[in-house]
Amino acid sequence: MDAQDDPILEAAWALLRAQGHFTMAAVARRAGVSRGTVYRRYADRDRLLARLAEVRGAPVAVQGPRERALDAVGALLDEGGPAALSVEAVARRAGLGPATIYRHFDGRDGLLAAFVDERSPRRLVAALDASPGDDVEGDLSRLAEAGLRFTRAQPGLVRLMLTEGGGAIRRAAQGSRRLQHALTDYFERQVASGRLVGDPDTLAVAFVGMILTIGGESRAEPTEAAALIARMFARGLRPP
Repeated sequence: MDAQDDPILEAAWALLRAQGHFTMAAVARRAGVSRGTVYRRYADRDRLLARLAEVRGAPVAVQGPRERALDAVGALLDEGGPAALSVEAVARRAGLGPATIYRHFDGRDGLLAAFVDERSPRRLVAALDASPGDDVEGDLSRLAEAGLRFTRAQPGLVRLMLTEGGGAIRRAAQGSRRLQHALTDYFERQVASGRLVGDPDTLAVAFVGMILTIGGESRAEPTEAAALIARMFARGLRPP
């Protein structure tokens, strides 16, 4: 498809020019398609940005203050964990004023909640169609790859999401639980459709566990590791 004929690319480009950043949900709304369609075409935001860079050139690299702040959150969590994260530290790292951070995120808790919402693979789970298609292996491969890349890129946040605690830590841990709930819903739909067998909650826990284990211990290339995880689930759990 020619770039000018692709409504998803055109929507992402328009949002970038207007505000310096975009979310996959905003792209879907502007393009008039479902989030599932956007994720099936481009897998994640980074791949959509890469395609835009290819067809539109360097200007797509421009980031607004929100994206710069979220990048800074990720870097600080990776380097020093939750203790390293403060509004002032994020502002310094992003080259912004603290007032800008408060205006966009309403403080440290808001930064963490936005980072979990916008940068975790839970976005990809939310994009799975309400009525599951027949490409279970493709769905799970995309999700596993996003999870593996996220686990390796943001080990600090992964630890945070698996930690129970007070305040902002609880907010981030809730993102992990929502991820598992969304996966359970997906597996319930696939089991009900007869494409898979098993207890949906157990399948969700096992799937996340494999991503965390492989992401933390294996140096395998994420695409290959994700394909292996998806194969084991989609083929090993088919009805007899």
